[in-house]
This record gives sequence, structure tokens and C-alpha cells, in this order.
Amino acid sequence: MKDFDREPDLSVWMTGGWRKPETDIELRFEEGKAQVLAYRDYVAASGESIWIAPDGRMAVELEIEFTLSDVPVIVFIDQVIITQDGRLVVRDLKTGSSYNSPLQLATYDLALEAEYGIRAFWGDFWLAKKAKPSPPVDLHPYTAERVGAWYAAMDAGQRAGIYVPSPGDHCRVCGVAQWCTAIGGVEYIPNSQKEIAS
Repeated sequence: MKDFDREPDLSVWMTGGWRKPETDIELRFEEGKAQVLAYRDYVAASGESIWIAPDGRMAVELEIEFTLSDVPVIVFIDQVIITQDGRLVVRDLKTGSSYNSPLQLATYDLALEAEYGIRAFWGDFWLAKKAKPSPPVDLHPYTAERVGAWYAAMDAGQRAGIYVPSPGDHCRVCGVAQWCTAIGGVEYIPNSQKEIAS
């Protein structure tokens, strides 16, 4: 309802495929209910449980603030689970048909290390449309030094106003596509650069 209150004109809402917004909302509601029930059934059969952190917090939407190469990072880890054989796994929940690179999971794992001095070294994505987790992702290669270097480079680029486009299918649902010159949008000039130019 918050989204509807913010933008009540359904004609400007992005939808899945070519469906009308009203139809899309109804179908997503039904799909959401089915996905919740399927997840419940999976958990009951899997033997997995949610990890309880040393500070007593349940590892669901676990907020951690830490730094990587002097870059402040805040994460909300969807879940840290304990598998049936006792291993820790960082998990991100995905309701769409695609999922992100291992970098997201690696960042979660490094957050655990920064906050609690432990790493899971394994992660996965819960694929709600398939009602199962993705294959396990080995996070051993993602050290704090390696990931920290990537964050430092990204931070330096952002501070310099450098945004390298990565056009693809995801552009149709990108929140800043209207300003992206890579796909024909109007060029966005940050206020800090406007001040320099004037």
C-alpha cells in the first residue's frame, strides 16, 4: 500500500512482461502466497535452521556495519542458516528469475567475520520461483583484501563521478535508466559537478 500511496497512477508502474498493472499486482499476490508456502515446506523438509549470532540476534535481516579498505559498508543479511550437517551458509532471498554475483554473498560473509570473527565460506541464493536454493557458492577466494580493493575502486570512482554503464536486459527495470546515456537517457550531472562547471 505504501507504493500505491506514493504513486497511485498504475499506468506508470513497471510490470512483469506485457501484463496490465492491475493483472500484474493480482498475479504477484497469488505467486507470493504460493512462494511462502513452498518455502515453509522446504524448511520443514530440509533440516535447516536459522543461526543465532553470539550476541543473541537471530540471523534474519541481520544488520552489520563494518569497513572494507576504509570504505564503510552496511549490510542486511537475509539469512544465515545452519545446514543439516552443521555448516553455516549465508543466504540471500530472491523472488525474481535472476540472481546476483557471488560478491553480494561474499560481502555478507566478510561482514560476519568483521562482526563475529567467523566466516561461513559458503553462500547461496534462495530461488523463490523454483522453491529451492541455488547451488552452493564457494566464498573462500573472496578475501577481505580482494573484496576491499573492489570496494575501494568503486568508492574512488563514485567520488570522482565516474559511473561506467553495464547495459543489458536489466536496463528495462533500472531506476536510473532515464538518466543513462548508454541507453539514450538524458545525461545526469551531479550537483557537485554543476558547481564546478559554473
